[in-house]
Amino acid sequence: AAVVYEAVGCSRCENRGYLGRLAVHEVLTTSGALHRLIAANAPAERVGQQARVDGMVPMRVDCWQKVLQGETSLAVLYRVLG
Repeated sequence: AAVVYEAVGCSRCENRGYLGRLAVHEVLTTSGALHRLIAANAPAERVGQQARVDGMVPMRVDCWQKVLQGETSLAVLYRVLG
């Protein structure tokens, strides 16, 4: 079962629960297949599907991974990604 931590805070982090900033990423690297889809003016859904097949991790998934690793909280996920 997954454990989701809740930010507690202390004097060092000014009771925020986290110190500093943490980036949430979504990086798209293009492959031959992706180039062909874009050149063919394929629907965005199909381009996104191919990007994920090629290894792209969507921003929402990256943020969820950080929540499950205890690096950020659900509150931050919902605030940042809506």
